[in-house]
Amino acid sequence: MAILHEPYSTEFVVLRMKALLAWQIRIAQVAQKKLSERQLIEFNEALRRPPRNFGLNTNIWEDKTLSSFIKQQYNIDLGVRQSQRLIRRLGIRLRKQRPVIAKPDPDQQKMHKKYREDCANRFSLNFLPPSSPELNPIEKSGN
Repeated sequence: MAILHEPYSTEFVVLRMKALLAWQIRIAQVAQKKLSERQLIEFNEALRRPPRNFGLNTNIWEDKTLSSFIKQQYNIDLGVRQSQRLIRRLGIRLRKQRPVIAKPDPDQQKMHKKYREDCANRFSLNFLPPSSPELNPIEKSGN
């Protein structure tokens, strides 16, 4: 036994079409995985400046930083791999992050220098000749 449906009212059809259109627009916004040409130009210019200018907590651009920058600026979710492809396409080479060399504390240097000067009269430095077997028993046994 088949169930017969009444014809749809005009209001129902219009409402359904509006819902479908809104759903398609939302899908298009979520599915956007590409930067427009204007966004590419802005992105390329941004890469010429340090990430700290954009509120990112790093000194150089790297894959994860690029991905979060694109999400922050353009609301587009790009994975790390897609960010790498984009950089390669723009002809930019990323630098590897180098460890920061620790710099000495100037106050401690001054204190140590003062300490050395105060103790200088209690210490002396005596140099031995290059080869002195009579003073070093290990050199005697080697021959």
